[in-house]
Amino acid sequence: MSNEINKPQASHDADIVARVMESLLPMIERLSLTPDKINELKKPYVDPEKAAQDLAHRRRMQLEIAEGLIKKKLEQDNCDHITRYQDTEKSALRLMFRANWHDGKSRAICMNCDKVIHPARKDYRPDGSEFVIPEDPEYNKVLKLEMAA
Repeated sequence: MSNEINKPQASHDADIVARVMESLLPMIERLSLTPDKINELKKPYVDPEKAAQDLAHRRRMQLEIAEGLIKKKLEQDNCDHITRYQDTEKSALRLMFRANWHDGKSRAICMNCDKVIHPARKDYRPDGSEFVIPEDPEYNKVLKLEMAA
């Protein structure tokens, strides 16, 4: 007789346990360690303030580099590649002639502005396609040096 009384109680208890487990299931899923959560935990801590400072510093450096390249290009464009000596009225061409390049064509390097004066030449894009870089407008000076050498 006592077994009959406990059967309804047991099914009621099982029902309660099932409802409790069902209510805990979302929390258990949130707490479970999935591969994505493990990878997220392995990432180093990044201080947002430090990350913002690093980004600002990187942008400032990129701006300084870009300004430096523009300044160098202007300096090279305005250089006449001639050195004028103050104590005398003499001047000299400041191009260093270089004939030993891999393609056999001569180049010259200005000692004032560090500009390399190139002939027309082929180059390659990152995708592998070929294109021609036009001759430097001052390349005739290099040809004159080559004839004088």
